[in-house]
Amino acid sequence: MNRPERIQRPMGAIIVIALFALAMPLPSSHAHQPPADVVAPPARKGTVAPIPTLEEADRWAERFVAAIADGDINAAEREIDWDTLFDTGTKGVDAPEPFRKRFIELAKQENARSGLIVGVATVVGEGAKLSLLRSRHQDGQCRVLLRLISDGGINYHDVLLAKRGNDVRAVDYYTFLGGEHLTASFRRNFVIFASLQPRPFLERLLGLDRDIARNVNLVQAFLAAVQKDDHVAILDAYQGLPRSLQHEKSIMVLRLSAAAQLDEQTYKQAIDDLQATFPGDPCLQLPMIDMHALRQEYDACLAAIDRVDAEVGGDPYLDEIRGRMYFEKGDPARAASLIEAAIDAVPDRLELYWSRLTVALRQRRHDETAAWLDTIAERFPIVFNDLDELPDYAEFVKSPEYREWKARQGL
Repeated sequence: MNRPERIQRPMGAIIVIALFALAMPLPSSHAHQPPADVVAPPARKGTVAPIPTLEEADRWAERFVAAIADGDINAAEREIDWDTLFDTGTKGVDAPEPFRKRFIELAKQENARSGLIVGVATVVGEGAKLSLLRSRHQDGQCRVLLRLISDGGINYHDVLLAKRGNDVRAVDYYTFLGGEHLTASFRRNFVIFASLQPRPFLERLLGLDRDIARNVNLVQAFLAAVQKDDHVAILDAYQGLPRSLQHEKSIMVLRLSAAAQLDEQTYKQAIDDLQATFPGDPCLQLPMIDMHALRQEYDACLAAIDRVDAEVGGDPYLDEIRGRMYFEKGDPARAASLIEAAIDAVPDRLELYWSRLTVALRQRRHDETAAWLDTIAERFPIVFNDLDELPDYAEFVKSPEYREWKARQGL
């Protein structure tokens, strides 16, 4: 039997998915800026750069999402203007042009092996779903907002598009949980690469760029732990960084991602530290849902969900999380209604059905429990045997509705 593990998970459990690395992510002093602050490269002097229409943006998203779903890395890569991404990411660092070109050449090779597209495709290949939430024009730019959902949680990807002749390509990429743009990640890679150059070059670096270069071995050790997905080693390496880098947002986000895989206290501390350092930052909104749920602060959790909803311009999938919080607050009727609304909006996500079934189980609504089990069996490739050994079903299996359900399922 494919065991319905979500039924056994507490409804207030962590809902944020783990971060995947964005081409060896590195800290950026500009990472706190909202995604709208990234601008597409200008057209040639004397011309006005046209932005894609919303219809063109929708078609771009359709191609990109289809390529990711098919595992076609090359097709997905073709939807991104990597030259612009790397050019933007390496601007502002005073380095010789041949050196910059060599870095870009090596970075492209590394990105093709383990960068953004590979990371997204890997997560989707493991059962997550990437889909278009909406396209929009904002501050003279064209952007698409993608939603990445799995049975473990949710993330949003905000993609900046630009015209390239008659084509449309992505020229920057921002993830809500990552909290920085891909161009910022490339810039920090460049600073680390540049730190291997003669000292006169290093002396021209300022601020955090200089801190990274001066502590390059510590930063590399931290990133090596990230690449290995060694959560304990990530936190150990974080403690070894100088205070200026410990308070850099992208490093704090990677620490948070690692802490989420360990104990609740470690996770809560990482959230508190990030909140204290970057209060109100968009990257905090999803983890704040987790923190309040873990602390059983359900009203605060609902407020955090509302902030995420407003940030993304509305997402019906969030009604499932709202529903779980209302159930914990003691309002099962509203919980059921919200979760069903999420199912209507996103009918292909099995975890939503498990949440609705959980409400029926805990209310001991045996007829509803049987009906939702039937629905799950009809819509998803799940084969049930019997449920007698599952504690969550203890009351249901005593009921006549269970016997009738078994008969319908031929058990």
